[in-house]
Amino acid sequence: GEGVVGEYPLLHEGGYKNYFCPHGPMELARAPSPELYSHGEGEGCFAYQSCTDILTISIEGFLQFVPGSICEPQGNVFDVRVAPFHMDRNPDFFLLIIFW
Repeated sequence: GEGVVGEYPLLHEGGYKNYFCPHGPMELARAPSPELYSHGEGEGCFAYQSCTDILTISIEGFLQFVPGSICEPQGNVFDVRVAPFHMDRNPDFFLLIIFW
């Protein structure tokens, strides 16, 4: 789908550069400079976490990737399946997705 709450990490060996664009990837792709949406850099893996206030929930789906970047694609978009997993409501529990 179109990003996890607007997060668009550019993954590279040894780290990442994150872009935040709440209006979707096409806005980021049309931006005069993607740096307008720069949201930090990091070493190692990129991690995203979230939580839910629903009593119980099962989550599954796909993460969508594009070789290169949204602004300069170097290949076709491809999906990576996320197998179903169950979450219980707990304010100390967060969904954590890590890419490396």
